[in-house]
Amino acid sequence: MHNEERTRRPIGRILVDGGFLSAHDLNLALAEQTHTNELLGQVLVRMGILDATEINAVLSIQEHLGQPDDAVKLAAGVRQMLGSLLVQAGQITPDQLEQGIAEQKRTGEKLGEVFVRLGLLAERQLNNLLDFQRNQGGSSEYPSPLRLGEILVSMGQITREQLDDALVKQKVSRKKLGEVLVAEGYVVPHQVKRGLRFLQMLSTSALVAVVSFGPLAAYGSDAVQAQTSSATSDDYAATMDALASGPPVTNLFQRGIHVIHLGSGTYNISRTIVLPSNTILEGEGDETILQAEASFTGSQFITNADFASGNRNISIRNLKIEFTLPQLSGDLIGIVRFYKVEDMIISNITMGVNSQMYAIDLSGQVRNATVEGCTIRNGNQTSGGGIMIRNSDPLPAMSTSNIVVRSNQIESVSDEPIAAFGWEGLVENVLIEQNTVQAQGASFGITAYGHTDATQSGEIRGVEIIGNNIEGSRNGAIGVMGGAENVDIVNNQVEGTEEDGIFLDPGGDGLPAISNITVSQNSIRNVGRHGIFADGTAVLLEQNQIANCSAAGVYAAAGVVVSDNVISGANPGILVDGGQLSDIRGNSLSNVNRILLVNPDGTTVNLTSN
Repeated sequence: MHNEERTRRPIGRILVDGGFLSAHDLNLALAEQTHTNELLGQVLVRMGILDATEINAVLSIQEHLGQPDDAVKLAAGVRQMLGSLLVQAGQITPDQLEQGIAEQKRTGEKLGEVFVRLGLLAERQLNNLLDFQRNQGGSSEYPSPLRLGEILVSMGQITREQLDDALVKQKVSRKKLGEVLVAEGYVVPHQVKRGLRFLQMLSTSALVAVVSFGPLAAYGSDAVQAQTSSATSDDYAATMDALASGPPVTNLFQRGIHVIHLGSGTYNISRTIVLPSNTILEGEGDETILQAEASFTGSQFITNADFASGNRNISIRNLKIEFTLPQLSGDLIGIVRFYKVEDMIISNITMGVNSQMYAIDLSGQVRNATVEGCTIRNGNQTSGGGIMIRNSDPLPAMSTSNIVVRSNQIESVSDEPIAAFGWEGLVENVLIEQNTVQAQGASFGITAYGHTDATQSGEIRGVEIIGNNIEGSRNGAIGVMGGAENVDIVNNQVEGTEEDGIFLDPGGDGLPAISNITVSQNSIRNVGRHGIFADGTAVLLEQNQIANCSAAGVYAAAGVVVSDNVISGANPGILVDGGQLSDIRGNSLSNVNRILLVNPDGTTVNLTSN
């Protein structure tokens, strides 16, 4: 190891490395910090970008990230392959990994040697990375603070005494720590999942620190530093040309960010608005209107400049879009459509749409993106919805990941107001929270699908649907289907659906089962069929309030756990398909028929108590 002067890795750098926030959000917070003299963490919490638990989790490991030599001691867990570590750290792309493996097979070299020879990795970076990998395998003499229990303590989810108690009981039971903590009542399952997600993000921060080489970037210092723009003058010329029909445009370049400021008034748009990297397109609220002309030409209304290599650090904020063309032509059509973009925010946008397309489409390999504070209505009766999160590119292409859809008001009368959909590739780590969703006439209100037919290859995992208000829908306010994994549906308000309140199901013949789904503390009222329809693997329905259902309060297939729910005004309260009575416990039922068991042979049994 190298004996160097110890430095303190800036908290902003750690947050960006781990995917807690985008470089753009960090720049906004740093600019705000210069006016308030607060700590950066305080600014981020006050601005609503992060919460205090996330800041505390990062602070718990900051002292270990001053140098790569310290960061390698944070390695924990199952040992990963060198190539996987490099991709996770963002040092290489999946395509470069494939090329490196092919070259390794051709020459017989070690994979790390191949990347050093190709100039993708320095010798010192490789050595640090190999040390990290060895420590992951459990051979390190240093106990790592990157453990689930330590993270939960730093987040304030459990006390040190509760952790010590759980660790003692874990040694006896040989269960996973999270299972012990839940069994002891110290946490609920979605807190464990959140802790594991934070653990993964902090591990990525440590891994990036391990492969850091040379001086640290100025994240969190007195300077606000942005990446050099990859945009060309032609990119900006095309953007300005698209905005030429309307009020004057203020074109600024500040701290490495190109700011295109649109004044009050209507801009009649006849060609695609193309945004390069490190660009902010902003208006003056609903007084700035972008209106698609009938003569509009282009496959997208607003998009990013480089679909081949991708873009980063793009923002659209504080303006109104009116788009009533039913459909565009060409390839990769979309209204506000982005593909291969990293670090993006769409905020405070009003969209009035009557189109067969989704208003906002994050269509493939989009990473670290936030859609927040927007008002969107799509009134098309045929198809089209509000926000689509998906991935058009099968593995091994990069995933669409770390997406936040927060505090929006969205209405759609055909397709979903909010849809997270693997489609052909991988979508992971999606947070959908505190949105108001009007879905009268729409298929669902909020969905998380892996895929919808057996010809597709899409996967989706790590979705949190939390604290949303959803009214209406034909099939269900919330739908989880097509092999979705690790989905938490917590504290949502559901009202007035035509069919089920929450629908959990494979979604069709030949589609994979959903798995590891938690539905907890939701309020479901006035639904046209079942309050919750649940068919999957490792599905837990707990502590939900369900009232006034035309059919069962809960329909549970064999193996679904139904625990501590309050159900009234349903017939029956719980319908159990498969006779798994041991999985039904602690529920409060106020119904004419309380529990109806359907046995595997088709016979039924009515029970009057739980």
